[in-house]
Amino acid sequence: MLQDNFHKTMSKENITFWIDSDRKAALDAIAIHSNCDRSYILNEAVAAYLEMYQWQTE
Repeated sequence: MLQDNFHKTMSKENITFWIDSDRKAALDAIAIHSNCDRSYILNEAVAAYLEMYQWQTE
């Protein structure tokens, strides 16, 4: 499974941030329906965001 490979191959660090309850519930619903954990969904979202906006730092 892609999720298992993701967790095995990347160096990880912990990060904590505040999120609206509605957004957390939406993330959890996506995770459940995707058969993934919330951490995987958040990492995918951050990766997409960085890909979209990385040009600003180059």
